[in-house]
Amino acid sequence: MVLKDKFYTFSRVNRIPAIEFDEDRLSELSAHIKDSVTCLEEDWSLAHDCMNIIEEYEYLLFASLLSGSEKYKKEYLSLRERISIVNAGQFSEYYEGNIYLLALTGLIDFRDYDLGGLMTHTPLDEEGRHCY
Repeated sequence: MVLKDKFYTFSRVNRIPAIEFDEDRLSELSAHIKDSVTCLEEDWSLAHDCMNIIEEYEYLLFASLLSGSEKYKKEYLSLRERISIVNAGQFSEYYEGNIYLLALTGLIDFRDYDLGGLMTHTPLDEEGRHCY
């Protein structure tokens, strides 16, 4: 894995180095999100105001797993169930990609994560738009 600008490139040949993460910041964000009506809002137009906080939270959880910590594994794998807006658009795809990456590198087992949501077509509204 190599840091390039603001993203990482992973390789199956190289061992995954630990990424430093701020555990205090992670705890702070976790508490903020749990106490926030906005961040946990089912209405994504309202929850969108929390997106920067949720993105940072997801990154710190992801970094903790890459660093070999098991402490936040359950918290990371349950983001979709706990925070509705994680299921929205590009962020949803980004998160799902990270799940696959963690599984392909052996840091999690696919059986630890429910992939059923990818197979479900859930209508978002009467116009027939769907969330995958």
